[in-house]
Amino acid sequence: MKLALILFFYLGAARAQDFSLVLPSSATFDVSRDSNQSINNGLQLDVGTAKGYRVLGGVSSSRSRDSADTYHPRGLMLGVGTDPIDIWSFTLQYNYWGIPQEIFSNSVGLTTVYMGLGSQLSLTPRFKKIHGEINGPVRTTEFNVNSFGLLFDYVLDLSQVWSWSLFGEGNQYSPEIALLQTNIDRIMILAPNVGEMTNSFVKNSVGTAIDYRIKKLTLGLDLKTSTSVISNTRFRTVSISAHKKLTQSFGLGGTLGNTRQVEAQVDPTRFLSISISYFWP
Repeated sequence: MKLALILFFYLGAARAQDFSLVLPSSATFDVSRDSNQSINNGLQLDVGTAKGYRVLGGVSSSRSRDSADTYHPRGLMLGVGTDPIDIWSFTLQYNYWGIPQEIFSNSVGLTTVYMGLGSQLSLTPRFKKIHGEINGPVRTTEFNVNSFGLLFDYVLDLSQVWSWSLFGEGNQYSPEIALLQTNIDRIMILAPNVGEMTNSFVKNSVGTAIDYRIKKLTLGLDLKTSTSVISNTRFRTVSISAHKKLTQSFGLGGTLGNTRQVEAQVDPTRFLSISISYFWP
């Protein structure tokens, strides 16, 4: 998402100033915290090659707590893509996410982007394999779940300063997902972090965003609704963001928002993230 925002910023700058666009390489470090006392850190790289290809990489680490334990999820992202400034561009990306001795997932996706005059459409078919263990009082239950999903993102320039986007995804899971569906209470008690992950087992989601660019500042408002395939619970996320190009080489960004369960009368999860980016030719 941050890489897309970097591309979005430079495309807007190029249109406003009418110069030939060359997308720079970038490194982005971000840190976030939420009201559940979870802390997340991440580093993303987007490096251009002499032939116009892009090499992507990223690592992330988190710390999330429950009343009895602390979890330390880890993430890895690798990718390679064609020049994103072309009318048609393609990116192959691999993602890993996992909590040691509890759950991990591997996914591969191929993103195809068509960039038209004042609009952009991207489609990503994605395959994901999830493996986990539920440590109960008597025995350990293992589960393996496969999923196939399709993600889309459509961006429309309303003017030189305003743009609107519509995005979402749908996922189909293998029958083994029933193990998690029928043992949801047990999962939440014995593996609280998996319980919190019910928002990550997305059945479908849809969202919209509006962005406003003025000089070197981009402001955004995002609304998204997603449904968990495990609990069939709906989650609604609202966030505002601001990203500022400080110099030719540095940028600063921040996002503030909250996620709430639509049907349940519980306090929302509030979150704040800050990112800093470094650009080079």
